[in-house]
Amino acid sequence: MRQLQDVRVFNHIAPVSLQNGSGAIANDIDTLGYGGGDLLIICTLGVTGGTFTALKVQESDDDSSYSDVSGTTVGTSTDIDGAATDLPDGTGDDAGTYIFHIPLTESRKRYFNVVATANNDGAMLFSCSAVLAAAGKVSVTDLTDASPADNTILRGS
Repeated sequence: MRQLQDVRVFNHIAPVSLQNGSGAIANDIDTLGYGGGDLLIICTLGVTGGTFTALKVQESDDDSSYSDVSGTTVGTSTDIDGAATDLPDGTGDDAGTYIFHIPLTESRKRYFNVVATANNDGAMLFSCSAVLAAAGKVSVTDLTDASPADNTILRGS
């Protein structure tokens, strides 16, 4: 069997210009059938003329009441190299990438969402894609380097 045969890739947040306190509209990520696998959420920035007030991943059992996934709040969580993370602020963030890796262990909830909220100080281009991989199908252990400097990888715990 091909390694990527049991992988599902989909658009989580369509490309959008965030501005004036707006938040991105996200499609819920339903992980049913991928227990023991991995979830990767890849968020990319275009031109950043403003700042974010929030960028994080949340999870839910019922797709209505969400809570933060530990280790995935940009600005308070560290990246996989142990370095501090900071919210996109319009300085050196153009074409940046934030990757969230969440192992789908038994304690994980079924639904996931990215919360991305802009401040009132400028527009930012933003989008997210999600990759669901069945257990043992794709190795994510090679995600150990957040280079170049405008790329950040965070791992949920």
